[in-house]
Amino acid sequence: MSIAVSIVSTIIKSAVKSKVENELSNELYGISIDSISEKGINKINDFINKGKSKIDNILSEDKMKSMEISENNMAYVVVEIKELLSGIEITDEIFRQCKYDRFNLRDFLWNEYTENKMGFIECESDIKKALFVISETLIELIRKSEDFVKDISIQISNTVDDTRIEMREEFNILKENFNKLDSYNQMILDILWEILEQNEKNKKGSNVTQEEKFQNNKKKDYLKAWYSRLFLHVDNDERPITLKDAFIMPDLKIEGCDSSFTIYYDITVEKFIGLFIKNKKTSTLLIKGDPGMGKTSIISWLANENKINDRLFILKFRDWTEEDLKRGILKAIYNTLKCKKCDLDNQILVLDGFDEIKLLAKRENLLNEFLNDIKDLINTKIIITSRPTYIESHYFANSIVLLPFDIERISKFYKKIIGMDLDKNKIDNRNLNVLGIPVILYMAIMSNIDITKNVSKAELYAHIFAEKGGIFDKFGEYDNGSQIMRNVENIKKYLKFMKNLAFQMFERNVLYMKKSECIIPELVFQGEYVSILEFPIRYLFENTKVNIEFIHKSIYEYFVSEYFYQLINEKIDNIESCQELAGILGKWMILIDKKYISVEILDFLKYKIAGNLKDEFNIIHQTFQLMLEEGMSYYIEKRYKNIINIEMIIFINMLRFIQLWRNCYLEYNKSFRLYLSFCKGCNFNLNGMTLKRINLTGEDLTGIDLSGVDLESSDLSRSDLKGCNLIEVNFSHINLSQSDLRRADLSGSDLSNGILKEANLANADLIGTVLIKADLSYANLCNASLYGAEIKEAILDYSIWLESDIREIYNKLRDAIFSNIIIEQKDGSKINISRRELFSNEYLELCRNLS
Repeated sequence: MSIAVSIVSTIIKSAVKSKVENELSNELYGISIDSISEKGINKINDFINKGKSKIDNILSEDKMKSMEISENNMAYVVVEIKELLSGIEITDEIFRQCKYDRFNLRDFLWNEYTENKMGFIECESDIKKALFVISETLIELIRKSEDFVKDISIQISNTVDDTRIEMREEFNILKENFNKLDSYNQMILDILWEILEQNEKNKKGSNVTQEEKFQNNKKKDYLKAWYSRLFLHVDNDERPITLKDAFIMPDLKIEGCDSSFTIYYDITVEKFIGLFIKNKKTSTLLIKGDPGMGKTSIISWLANENKINDRLFILKFRDWTEEDLKRGILKAIYNTLKCKKCDLDNQILVLDGFDEIKLLAKRENLLNEFLNDIKDLINTKIIITSRPTYIESHYFANSIVLLPFDIERISKFYKKIIGMDLDKNKIDNRNLNVLGIPVILYMAIMSNIDITKNVSKAELYAHIFAEKGGIFDKFGEYDNGSQIMRNVENIKKYLKFMKNLAFQMFERNVLYMKKSECIIPELVFQGEYVSILEFPIRYLFENTKVNIEFIHKSIYEYFVSEYFYQLINEKIDNIESCQELAGILGKWMILIDKKYISVEILDFLKYKIAGNLKDEFNIIHQTFQLMLEEGMSYYIEKRYKNIINIEMIIFINMLRFIQLWRNCYLEYNKSFRLYLSFCKGCNFNLNGMTLKRINLTGEDLTGIDLSGVDLESSDLSRSDLKGCNLIEVNFSHINLSQSDLRRADLSGSDLSNGILKEANLANADLIGTVLIKADLSYANLCNASLYGAEIKEAILDYSIWLESDIREIYNKLRDAIFSNIIIEQKDGSKINISRRELFSNEYLELCRNLS
């Protein structure tokens, strides 16, 4: 019989005896025992008494009433239950057969009860009610007993060998006097004896000494990091700030949560981890966060919180080779910690950096296998950290995502680093997605950037990574008085390495590179060459033994744009003709289309160009006009298949590229209109582009995505814009007369003062659209959605409406200008109605009745 079942059996026997010894007898204390034995005996006694109280409560009058047992039957039910329990020997096999299920155990106990009865059974319903509650309590007790035994076992296991020898000698004395003890104390002594025996067996079965076991625990490394200086403060004696000094816990978003947790609206990462660890069962927790969000810092915080707790073990995925992981993660843990599976019971195991696992292709299978392997561990807590894209939350019982700092946390962090208050009311919240990343915020503060200003992301990084006045000025002496990162040539080499690395990643569509695939430069240091990755600036990377990855995607995007800017600058300075530049730009545009060039990269590039290449716009513009006339790919010395598609790719990307110059003005000729008309057939979009004063009269632009396009003062009269996405388009002073805008999405657009005379707006989305002073005379507005639209002073003479549409905006029509409108009825016929008739009492009453 297992020790846990022995305890439950003892609880039952104590509860059903007519006389219960619920304290240790004088005889037991009269025998000489050591303090550890006495402590263990006391704990077992307390646990049994608590369990007995639970059963006593079930058999109490108040509990019987709550179960709706008849008052006349209560005494009989208690006697019958006690008699049944006193005659049954509870064993492990019984719990296994019942699958630790309260319903199955209730059925087992009922069958045992009926076998001893002949014929009619009195109070059947009431006895079944009591048996169900008893079964529920016994299942709860068996699980609690297992946890209790583990706790006692750990205490005994943690005692030194000499103590355990003395303890065994005391037990031998107890055994010799065993018959002098009453039955209750004999049961307690048996339980403690079994625990000691089990620990001895476990100790003999291990080939690893206690000194060797768990020696590779990385907890000390994380504790060291907790008390170490931040990387830009290594040589700053004025304010030697450590991680402990600067650490602020980020906020969290809960993606998954154990049903036994009670989660409050103000739950924090600290409280969530605390609830997770206290929960008395084996469970898993995933902590996800972007690079630089502080996942590893949280593990250092956890190490400090548990510095005297021997239950906490920390390992890193990056430390395991492919060979280490061949037999699975659990086997790798055994080998690293030099322990057995049973040693992981009741432990807190942290595995940091799942995204750094070597077998990336097999990571999902490895994780599945590991999470299945740990299910039979007892009260073991597994915490895994990772970047979001490498792991799925649904595998874990609990999952949280770390969120960027809010303004409150940014303000607190600033004070910790600088030692002065920051007026948080002045912090601009438009860059919180970047400034909210602790590592980036730290670099910005240390680069003396005024984070209260509305600096763009591009300005932020340009300042941080400037050759002078940025982050490099904050590095002190590298070794023996040499200021290696303050050497201008070394800084230039480092920045070049960052740009080349970022572009290599861009070309391969990856966010990390293997070190073996990179050309890692060396810098001169005291007459010798030292790898560039040796310096404190390495914190800009997630630098593992195998891979290099920028700590934040936005840093990668910044250096991709830096690479493109450098390339553009060099090429423009060295070209001899527009024809040569057309060939170069054509090749780039095809490359850009094959790779993902994000909006952020374009924004960074736009910032660099606007500040440094203003005068170069003319040569770019002339080259684009040449490409429009001769063909986008004409000057590329290569033949392409699907030439029309290639032409459109270059055209769209050139249009995006040329608009990186701010306030640029393009001349739109017939060739441009021809390319633009092809956009609808090639599934391209013109999102966010500037097309001011463009003449597109009569063009077929069906279904093109024009969202965010600047069409100020353009002429799109008689154009076909059916189904176009026109959200947030600048229509200031636009001519859309006679345009086909059926099913077009114009929601939220500003069409004030626009000319839409005779435009077909049937079924168009005009929700929230501003139509103030717009000319909509003779326009078809049948079935157009105008909820929330502004039509003050709009000209609506002879505009066509459905009667139902009129009713929806009836009150707003009073502010519009018209003498007559046309209403299309259900049968398709149209009636002309004057303003006076429309606002007559008869029509108003009709509208009220219909609504």
